Amino acid sequence: MNKILRIPDIKEVLEAANATAPASTEIVPIRDLIGKLDNKIREPLANYLRNCPIIWVSQSEKDPLDPSKGFVMPTGIATDGTWVWRIYWGYFVAEYGVAVPDHFVAHARDQKFEPPVLTPDEIEQVIDQYEQQWPN
Repeated sequence: MNKILRIPDIKEVLEAANATAPASTEIVPIRDLIGKLDNKIREPLANYLRNCPIIWVSQSEKDPLDPSKGFVMPTGIATDGTWVWRIYWGYFVAEYGVAVPDHFVAHARDQKFEPPVLTPDEIEQVIDQYEQQWPN
C-alpha cells in the first residue's frame, strides 16, 4: 500500500481562519469552502465520504458552523484505502456543499463514487500507516 493521504481535520481548517500563516497550502478557513462544491457531485461525494469503511468512531459533536443544530456532526475516521478523513466531511459536504481537495474529488470520481470493500488486513494496514504518519 502506498502512503495514505489525509483531508485536514476540522480543527485545522477552523484554526486556519485565525492563523497568520496557513499550516499547509491545503488548509483554508472552512467558511471559505461553503458552497464551493459542484452541486452535481454533492450527493455522490457525500455518500462516498459517509459510506467508506470506518476505522474509528466516537460520539457526535455540535456543528461548529451552526451550534444551534445540536450534536449532529459525526466524529470518527474513515478510509478508502488511499485516503483517510474525519467522517464529518460527509456531513459538511451534504449540509453545506463544502469543497474538499480537488485531488480527493478526482480520486473519488475515479472510483465512480463507489465506496470500496476493504478486508480487515487492508484496514489494519491503513491504521498502521495513519498512526505512523500522524501520530497525534
